[in-house]
Amino acid sequence: MNRSAAALSHLAATRLQKLLTDSGHPIDALGRESSLAKVASVSRRSASNLLSGLVPWTLEDIGLLCATFGKSAGYFLDAELDQEIPADIAVVTSVDGGENTVWRAPSGFLDRQRDFPDQPLRYISTSSVGYFASEVRTMLVYEDWTSLAAHTLKPVAKDNYYIIEDINGIAHPMRCVETTEQVGVFASKYTGFSDRLIVPIRQNNNEPPGLHLAGKPIGTIHGC
Repeated sequence: MNRSAAALSHLAATRLQKLLTDSGHPIDALGRESSLAKVASVSRRSASNLLSGLVPWTLEDIGLLCATFGKSAGYFLDAELDQEIPADIAVVTSVDGGENTVWRAPSGFLDRQRDFPDQPLRYISTSSVGYFASEVRTMLVYEDWTSLAAHTLKPVAKDNYYIIEDINGIAHPMRCVETTEQVGVFASKYTGFSDRLIVPIRQNNNEPPGLHLAGKPIGTIHGC
């Protein structure tokens, strides 16, 4: 599922309006703005923007309202909502300046694939030529491990794919071809590297920037 920021904001604003109505907040526009501003601890202008849906919602907006009303992100963003949902709705952010997107994964998929559910999901965009010479875009979604302490990471397994971030902060999907307790050897025909890369597995966050293990691919979004 991939919808524009404008469409998501409109949907989220509609859900927010319904939530406020069901919760007994004022139904007039000014009263509702004032009421939302008070319960969410935001300005009247911010409340007005959230309620209108004309200004794109940010990840911070979604997080704030989820915390304020005890709802999941799926409550505001899932187009097929018919009840309290979803752990299977996730906001995925771009690593290369693209739009944020909302991913509705198959039921139970994220629970099975994720090692660290509290860590953010990112995506890397790739493209290929499809039928009739049209460009087909694919998002490789991965769990971002860059903020995790080195000792919390699970052992790297041979033949599994991981995300390796280079000194310029560019993320590359690469296959582990050899591993020890301290380093992994990674290779991939997709990265442009002619040689295999030796990457520290237990690199501490305070070490100088360099090649490092940045995450694990968990799925793809095709044809977006």
